[in-house]
Amino acid sequence: MHVPPKEKLIEELREFYASELEYPVDVVTADSEFEAELGVDSLHQITLLGWALERYGFSDVIDGLRAPEYATVTAVADLVLSLAEDR
Repeated sequence: MHVPPKEKLIEELREFYASELEYPVDVVTADSEFEAELGVDSLHQITLLGWALERYGFSDVIDGLRAPEYATVTAVADLVLSLAEDR
């Protein structure tokens, strides 16, 4: 799957996370911390991270990732972009 440029990717991920969390998109900013600001526990974070990675064709890398390391939409976008560069 094609990974869009960072700004577009962040917008897509904001929409994805907002939809999955049932929040308005404007609540999920690029730098909102999933646990501290949005109340998403670590188990739910890893599930959402897995779905986000699957969306861009990287479902094979979820094992071993730690949700706290990807605690914002920007961090998830950076991960997706780095995975795209490696392939």
